[in-house]
Amino acid sequence: MAKYKKMSKKERAEKAKEFVKEAFETIEERIESFGNSEDYKEFLRAMSFQHKYSINNLILIQSQLKRPRFVQGYKQWQERFDRHVKKGEKGAKILIPIKRTLEVENDEGEIEKVKQLYFKIGTVFDVEQTDGEPIAILDEKLSKEFEDPTRFSEFILDNYEEIFDVEEVRFESLNDDGLGGFYRPGDNLIVINSDAPKEAQAKTLIHEYAHKLFHNEESDMDGMSRGLQEVQAESVAFAVCNRFNLDTSSYSLKYVERWGSTEGQESIK
Repeated sequence: MAKYKKMSKKERAEKAKEFVKEAFETIEERIESFGNSEDYKEFLRAMSFQHKYSINNLILIQSQLKRPRFVQGYKQWQERFDRHVKKGEKGAKILIPIKRTLEVENDEGEIEKVKQLYFKIGTVFDVEQTDGEPIAILDEKLSKEFEDPTRFSEFILDNYEEIFDVEEVRFESLNDDGLGGFYRPGDNLIVINSDAPKEAQAKTLIHEYAHKLFHNEESDMDGMSRGLQEVQAESVAFAVCNRFNLDTSSYSLKYVERWGSTEGQESIK
C-alpha cells in the first residue's frame, strides 16, 4: 500500500487555489446550462431542500451529488445528528468564504485597512451517505403532512392571512384568462384569479408574495428589470411548492423560460 504523503502548507494553498478556479468555472457552465429548462428544474429542486447554502454552493453540490436531499459537513453529522458518514463515501466540495481585514501602507506612507475576501474548501455529505440515528427535520414532517399536494394548496389558501404579511389579499374573477394574479406595491395588495384551480391559486399567491418581498418600493431590487423580477418570483414559487410535493413545473418552467428569454445571459447571472 502506498504511503500517504502529507501536503505542505504551500501545496495545500495551491490545491485550494486550483479548486476555487475550477469551482467558478463549473458554476459558470451550470448557469449557462440553465437555458435548458430541465437543468433549471433540477437546480430549483435542489434549492428547495438546501435553502441554507448560497447559490454558488448549491450549484457545486448539485454538480457533485445525485439528487441531494439534506447535506451537512462531516462533523455536523456527528455532533448535531449523531450520524456518521459511510466508509468510502465521497462528499461534495464547496466554497467557504472568509473575510479578513489587512493593514497596508498606501502610496503616501499611511496605514489603511483593506477588506479581503478569500475562500477555503469545505466538504458536505448528503443524508443518504450517512448512517445513524433517525433525523427529525421539521421540513420532512411537513412534507409528509402535505404528501397529497392538494392539502398544501388548501393550507396556503385557508391560512394566507397568517402566512403573508400584506395589507390585503383579494380573490376575484379576472377577465384575462392567462393572468393568475398580480401584486400592487402602492397598496400592498395581492389579487388572485378566483377562476383558476386551487393549486394554481396557491402557487400564484406565493409568486406574488415573492414580488412583495423582493420588489417592493423600498427594496434594493425594485429597479430590477421586469423579466428578472418574474424569473425570480416564479423560481421562488416553484421551489416552495416543490418542497411540499406540489409540482408546478409544467407551468413554471415555461413561464421562467419566456421571461428569461427577454434578458441577456449576463443579466441572468
